[in-house]
Amino acid sequence: KWAFHFPALNHLHNSGIFDQLDGAPIHIKEAFAVLKAIEQAPPNLRLTVVTDSKIVKKFLHVKGGLKSKQNFMTLIIFLILGTAEKKNIQIENVLWISTKANLVADFLSRSK
Repeated sequence: KWAFHFPALNHLHNSGIFDQLDGAPIHIKEAFAVLKAIEQAPPNLRLTVVTDSKIVKKFLHVKGGLKSKQNFMTLIIFLILGTAEKKNIQIENVLWISTKANLVADFLSRSK
C-alpha cells in the first residue's frame, strides 16, 4: 500500500494499493507514494517532501540524475517533477525521517 499525509493542508491524506508493484523494492514504492501525493495535491503549492527512504530523498535532491543505473527510479522521479511542474507545485525541500518517526503515513499504508 501507499499513503501520504499533508499536515499543513488540513491533514489531507489518502492511501491505496499498488497491485502492479507487488514485489518491487521499497524505494520504488516510496517514490510512487510521493507521485500519488503530488497527483492528488491541490495546485499552486510550495512543498517539503518528507520520506523515510534515503534513496527517494537522494533521487529527488538530484532531480533523478542522468548516470543512474536505476533507470526506473529516475523515470519515477521525472514523473514526480513533471507532475509537480504541471500543477505549479514547487518542491522546496526533501527531508529524510526515520521509519519510526513516519507514524501517520506508515499507519495509513498499513491500515485497511
